[in-house]
Parts: sequence; structure tokens; C-alpha cells
Amino acid sequence: MKISHHLYAGAAAGTLIYIVSDQNLPLTVSFIAANSMIDLDHFVDFWHDHRKLFNIKGLVRASYSGNYRHFIVPLHSYEILILFVILYTLGLRSLIFVGIALGFTLHLLMDQAQAEFNSKTLFLLYRVKNKFIFEKIVDPQKLALKRRRIEPNESILT
Repeated sequence: MKISHHLYAGAAAGTLIYIVSDQNLPLTVSFIAANSMIDLDHFVDFWHDHRKLFNIKGLVRASYSGNYRHFIVPLHSYEILILFVILYTLGLRSLIFVGIALGFTLHLLMDQAQAEFNSKTLFLLYRVKNKFIFEKIVDPQKLALKRRRIEPNESILT
């Protein structure tokens, strides 16, 4: 999913949270930050496959064209979401924690709905079982469509 889509959805949902929560700033900021910053884990994949750490244009292009050999993205994981539910059940209910959990959840749901993922892709254990090999983890038909949609000069940030 394009970065801008996560930012727009996060800002819209964050605005709604701010209004509904009686203008609770820590809840709102933690929600927006978690929804946006989860994508920093794409640096892991880009570095692993391309051995380049700070090449933002290359990272974004690789992310949106599916130009990876491996799909590691450790933060894109339903297991973390399960951990959030367990921690909440055990009593961790600070507004910052709730904001992080909600932002994280929105991000994963958006990725699952839009991307070339199959129903298991966002489970870290599934990726481990498949040795993080990109072609084994994603839906090949959706990936082929995605690769055709990204034109060489197309803006992938908006």
C-alpha cells in the first residue's frame, strides 16, 4: 500500500479518535505514529536483499513493485497484534498503549485488504516456515498485477 494511503487513513482516523476521545492527545498521537511508523520495517527487507540501508527512492520502489527476494518485515505481524490483546487483557490499558495497538491494527488491516498478500502472509510464523522467500509468501497472481501497475516513471509516494 502506498505510504500516502496509510498517512491519509491515519490522519482521518486520528482526527476521529481525537474528537471521540474528548481531545486526548496522547491517544491520538500514539495512534497516528504507530499507524505510520510500522512501515520502517521495510528497511530490514531492503537492506537484506539489496545491501543498501539509506536509499529511500530504491526502498519505496522495491516495496511497491514487489522487487524483493525475501519478505521479513518483522513489524507486519499478527502475532504482535495477538500480544497486544494479551497485554490489554492482563491490564496494560494506558492510552498510549491503546493508541499504538489501534494504529498498528489499522495498518495491518489496510495492508491485508489491499496488498498482494494471501490470508497467511502477515503471520510471522508463516513467513518463517517459508524461510521468508517472497515468492512463496505472496499471492503470485496479485503480485503480477502489482508489478504491471507500477510504471517506471510513476510516482509511488502519492
